[in-house]
Amino acid sequence: MAHVAGPIAVDAVLRGGVRPVERVLVGAKRPRSIVDIIEACDGRAIPVEDVGDDALTEFDARPGGVVALVGDRLFEDPQSVWAGSVPFVAHLDGVEDPFNFGQAVRTLYAFGCDGVLLPERNWMSAIATVTRASAGATELMPLAIASATDAVAAAASAGATVVATSDRAGRTIHDVDLVGPVLVLFGGEKRGVTRSLVGRVETVRIPYGRRFPRSLGTVAAASVVSFEVMRQRRTEDRGPRTEGR
Repeated sequence: MAHVAGPIAVDAVLRGGVRPVERVLVGAKRPRSIVDIIEACDGRAIPVEDVGDDALTEFDARPGGVVALVGDRLFEDPQSVWAGSVPFVAHLDGVEDPFNFGQAVRTLYAFGCDGVLLPERNWMSAIATVTRASAGATELMPLAIASATDAVAAAASAGATVVATSDRAGRTIHDVDLVGPVLVLFGGEKRGVTRSLVGRVETVRIPYGRRFPRSLGTVAAASVVSFEVMRQRRTEDRGPRTEGR
């Protein structure tokens, strides 16, 4: 049985509803955040067990006063991430470190990504680390399993622009229209996006403020690109500026 620890992660598990919760263990201290968790468990008939702080640290070195014992995560149908009117979808591939994976999903969720597609693998084998690193976003973000090839095919069917970053690209991320439906491919930090897909996507460069002959890591690239998607869409929502305003 896997576990998540800390009020933020446990609250996200309860709100996300994407995995079964067997029971919740709470320590002696009861700040408002943990009281809220207990009340949420009561409303869903999830057992809550009072335990000592030492019992909590047997599960996690930093339990934050609460631990939830949970089952496997349920993943979405890959087609469901395209259901929005103007979907912003990401495909994460080659992110091996669970902390980096959690951080990447966290930044994508914060900037309005509608769903993340993942290759087939056990992404939640380190759920405690992933959930904490993502501040619970991995429980709230729609996640689905799809290869990069399938993701690109689905994007084409949805009429979406497909973007991948490359330090060799001539155009920058600011030069591409990201207001409409979009799929962003994030490859691994060592091998990048699959070569067979490079000719089928719009490759763009993240501009730097100084000469630096190295690419950004996946988390940093996800932050820059997803912020640019949000920026362009908010600018579009405001419409053209009126003279004199």
